[in-house]
Amino acid sequence: MDRKTAMKNAVRYTQHTQVSFQKLLPLLKNSKKEIQKTG
Repeated sequence: MDRKTAMKNAVRYTQHTQVSFQKLLPLLKNSKKEIQKTG
């Protein structure tokens, strides 16, 4: 695999993880609130 392809894959990977992280973050915040409420 040449360097250009590797860079493309890396960029795609980071973008994908950022998107999934942004989706997960509010869920984490909500679950923390729920834990505080019940606890």
